[in-house]
Amino acid sequence: MADETHSPLPWALDITRSPAAITAGGDKLALVYLTDPKTKRRDRTHLLNALVMFAAPDMLAALQDARVTLAQVCEGQHPDNVCCHHLRAADAAIAKATTPVSGT
Repeated sequence: MADETHSPLPWALDITRSPAAITAGGDKLALVYLTDPKTKRRDRTHLLNALVMFAAPDMLAALQDARVTLAQVCEGQHPDNVCCHHLRAADAAIAKATTPVSGT
């Protein structure tokens, strides 16, 4: 499991139609509907969701890099220190992005 990773970068996002396609190397990774199912109009929240998914690999890499520095800064600090709180939050977010959910 440690050697597994997401699809290689670069990823692309095509928002010219709905569903929007997030692709890597021509392979579709995800489709995100940009329209509200009730109104059939474009929904900004759906667009923002697609942008977060598209940016996820870059955000994960940045957080993993920042976590290294954060761990060094937090070394020897009291567990209630705000730095340690942010380190735990970073660890939780990294785990959420890299640990399969049961049943997958």
